[in-house]
Amino acid sequence: MAIITTSYTWTQTPDAVELVVPMRGVQAKRVDIVCHDVYVKLHFPPFFFELDLHAAVEPAQASATIGAGQVVLVLPKAEKGVLWPQAAYEPDAAVGEGAVDAATERRARRAAASERTLQREQAKRDAEDAAASQAKRDAVAQQIAVENAHRAADAAAREAERRTVAAELDAFQASTVTPVAITATPALLTGNDAERAAAAAVDDREAEDASIDMAAIRAKVAAQLAAATVGPDGRPRRPPPPVRPRGTIAVQFTSRGLLPTKTARASEDAKWRARIEQAQQQHAAKQQREADPLQQQQQAATGASRAGQDAPAASASESEPVLRQKAAAFYALKDYRSALHAFEAILARDAGHVIALSNMAVCALQLHDWPACLDFAHRGIALLDAHAREAARLADPADAAAADADATATATATASPAVPALSPALSDAERHPDALARLRAKLVARVAHAQQQQLLLVAPAPSPSAPASAAKAAPGPSTASSAAAVPGASVAAQAPVLDHAAATAC
Repeated sequence: MAIITTSYTWTQTPDAVELVVPMRGVQAKRVDIVCHDVYVKLHFPPFFFELDLHAAVEPAQASATIGAGQVVLVLPKAEKGVLWPQAAYEPDAAVGEGAVDAATERRARRAAASERTLQREQAKRDAEDAAASQAKRDAVAQQIAVENAHRAADAAAREAERRTVAAELDAFQASTVTPVAITATPALLTGNDAERAAAAAVDDREAEDASIDMAAIRAKVAAQLAAATVGPDGRPRRPPPPVRPRGTIAVQFTSRGLLPTKTARASEDAKWRARIEQAQQQHAAKQQREADPLQQQQQAATGASRAGQDAPAASASESEPVLRQKAAAFYALKDYRSALHAFEAILARDAGHVIALSNMAVCALQLHDWPACLDFAHRGIALLDAHAREAARLADPADAAAADADATATATATASPAVPALSPALSDAERHPDALARLRAKLVARVAHAQQQQLLLVAPAPSPSAPASAAKAAPGPSTASSAAAVPGASVAAQAPVLDHAAATAC
């Protein structure tokens, strides 16, 4: 809560009034002073002091001194040389109806003083802004004047330099060019000059009748023509070039039919975009084919299968690894006929390729061609047995001689053709004895599977009147019994899949 202070002392001179207001512990940074022309207010929390002055002062020139527990205000008087009877304002006593009380009059007086202070501050700011704007304009005008002076000086220097150069050039031309007197002759008259000379030649009789001095006219025309054929430097002028021949330029426009210009342009843009997309698709397909040759071979195999081609899927230029890879691709696409042709192409080049024989047996199984499967499997088994005997002969000469005698007797009794040697195209892993033994077991299993399927085809169907026990007592041929007819058929039949070597990439 504010503490209102009313104590103060004052002194005056003809030009100023000094107020001393005591405030305990007053500090300059915390005191708030408001000074209008007829009102003064001090606020130092919690102290508050205000005073309505007797007359007007100059607030813009007022000063304050703060310290030693008091505030000293020096207020210059607005009206110089007049002494005040008191420092505080005393309103006149209210008389009659409609008179206002002292408090209302003081509030109105303070409001008017505050309004005048605001107007003075606004006028001061406007004057400062106007002065700043005028200073900027003066600076710009001064800069423009300086630049104009520099431009004028530069222009004068350039003009002086131009005149100097022109004078030097004229002096040089005068010293190097010798005037030559040229007499105009009719032979120099060409083009329009000759036409004017011909037009000037009139009939002598008409000239005599008209009393015209034709000689003077001819001399004047000749002088004009001579002046026209001689340049300012005294040299003869070149005759004007002949007029260019006229021609016709044919301009053709492409007809757009009834289409508006925008529509036709849009159709051309669509065609161009379609061509670009087609080229991009072709480029992407080419890159994909180059990145995946196996996929390309599979696509070629699919196309051959759809076309129904039943010819061997090999050419004379394809190598054995390529043929094996192509056969594996055909088999993966379930085109067993084409895979069989590919393996046949391998076997036609190398009769001892036992892996090709084994895979041909697999393809025959998938095609349900049981006789062909048996033929391929038996040929593979015979090839492997012949290789085993050859290996034993090389390992033990005594056993090899007995094996050769048995083989010769068997061949003579059966009159079977000679068995080719094992293919040299097989890798070391494929020629390993364990790998060959596993391959022979697979061939034996395929023989057993094909024989079982043949027996199922020729076995009679059970009679409907036969008892179920009889049907159970007469079991059909089993894999084991069928396999017993083939040496080494103790291995169970496996699922018809290609040997791993057929899918090995070259």
